[in-house]
Amino acid sequence: MTTAKRLSHPHLIFNELTVPAAGEWQPRLAGWSLIRVASGAGYWLQASANLELSNGTILVLADTLTGCIRSSRLGAMVLQFSRVDPARLNGLISLEGQRFLNAAANHPDKSVQILAPDAALAVRLKELYADRRSDSLRFRLRLIEIFVDCLGADQPDRIPMSLVSVADAKERLRESLQQMPSEDLLELTFDDLVQTVNCTPRHLTRIFREVVGVSFREKQAELRLARSLELLITSDAKVVDVALQSGFQSLSLFNFMFKRRFRMSPSQWREQGRRPEVSPSERRRSAPVFAA
Repeated sequence: MTTAKRLSHPHLIFNELTVPAAGEWQPRLAGWSLIRVASGAGYWLQASANLELSNGTILVLADTLTGCIRSSRLGAMVLQFSRVDPARLNGLISLEGQRFLNAAANHPDKSVQILAPDAALAVRLKELYADRRSDSLRFRLRLIEIFVDCLGADQPDRIPMSLVSVADAKERLRESLQQMPSEDLLELTFDDLVQTVNCTPRHLTRIFREVVGVSFREKQAELRLARSLELLITSDAKVVDVALQSGFQSLSLFNFMFKRRFRMSPSQWREQGRRPEVSPSERRRSAPVFAA
């Protein structure tokens, strides 16, 4: 569970929260978020982006984006952040300025930005957050100034998203599956694959079905059944041991899934497969074909 020092995140105020190891935080804040990694490391994940966040990194996000910050599995992340809502800056921003900010929120190079820890703007924000007097007028004016500079044209501190190496989650999944033996996929948990592909669980669920044709759970069930077919023919292990060695939690579940898939019991399959009159080629033809 993510713990925060404030229950709400008001406008132009300093906030701090802790994201536990392997935990996630979705910054669903109106306006813009200026987020600093005070300690730890992790990732900013959205549909097609996987941006690494190291200690001291600054992340500038528009509320037009949907994604989450995930901390490393090695430890928790402490995040310091403020929210700047342009709609509440009446009298400070002209109509033209409002149009600029609206355009920036939908611009791929401005709606999400990452600043290295030693970048000038990152250093300024670090110093501002270290002040902690977020109820002061000086703090708020300095925060607005940094925010405006983050969105300024051709700022040397800003790394445009077009220049950041952003890997598509679907391609990362394809590459992982191509390099992964079926035995490894069988032993992998869904959470492990989420970490490998570096995307949200919901997104992984969707792209796994698109790439493989079935869900992660269905694919693992296919692989377990394929392993059981081989063990039934090539070993003298008891059926219950075949079930456990194939990854099933119980004999009853194994029998149920085996019969539903092959219209016969595991014992009947073993008996049929070992009959002398059944040739290896006939046995192969009778075996199911599993999706790649």
